[in-house]
Amino acid sequence: MSLPIVIGSIYALLSTMFVPLYVRIIYIFCTHEDYKLYRSYKLMAQIGLAQIATFPGQTFIGVAILLGYDWLGIGSVLLKVANSTRKAAALLGVVLAYERLIIICGFPEVPHLISVLTISAWLAAAVNLAVLFSPWTDFYVNPSVFGASFNSTLPWTAAFDKISYIFFMLEAGLTFCAYLVIIGYLLHQKITTKDLKLTVNEKSVFVQAFVRFLGDITSTSLFHIVLLSHHKSITLRIFTGFVYIINNVVFPPLMSVAVSRKLRRKVLWSASNQVENIALRNTT
Repeated sequence: MSLPIVIGSIYALLSTMFVPLYVRIIYIFCTHEDYKLYRSYKLMAQIGLAQIATFPGQTFIGVAILLGYDWLGIGSVLLKVANSTRKAAALLGVVLAYERLIIICGFPEVPHLISVLTISAWLAAAVNLAVLFSPWTDFYVNPSVFGASFNSTLPWTAAFDKISYIFFMLEAGLTFCAYLVIIGYLLHQKITTKDLKLTVNEKSVFVQAFVRFLGDITSTSLFHIVLLSHHKSITLRIFTGFVYIINNVVFPPLMSVAVSRKLRRKVLWSASNQVENIALRNTT
């Protein structure tokens, strides 16, 4: 079996496998009383939607690798959408970190700042998409390198790539620093009360932040630094593609159900009910 068939199949399968789970989690956040009334979960639902919007682009990279070409240019269009919504998810992640600083650490809340930043995240995605569809830069599916490429001959490409790199690194750093403050605050509270045992939720705050930080830094560094200096390395291209998929549509839903027993029960309860309903319909 040839390498394009293997890699293309894995890309397509991995990018879609956990999307139904992620959709179910977002549905729970938006509709269940335990979640929908809280701003944190509204932000998490928006982050989820932005990340889910990245999967069609990754899936069509796999399809393009299997075919050897980008059929009707669909993959490149979806990839531009993915690049844009990923920026929205990144900025929304900073907003979520700020919201948790307010809730957990009692940071002062600037009136309307969270709403303004949330709207700005989606506006930034729209501007990013408009730039990618402009005649001055391009981001497209390139099956020959098992991934995506910028058109370096266009005038805005270098500036766009540099701005994207700074944006993602700054976002990852701000988010991680915010969660370090939260962990420091929780540890201080534990030491003050002489209760040094961290709860599962407190541990999960740091674990999610740290793993997400590593994923963002790794994927950004690989694409914007390593691939620019080792652009002929197919191995790095493939590895970068896997990191992007895992960081956006594999890790988030799995971590969500892993660290929250209540959410896990709701997801599993819903799944079991659906199986029972299907079984009942088949027997009647």
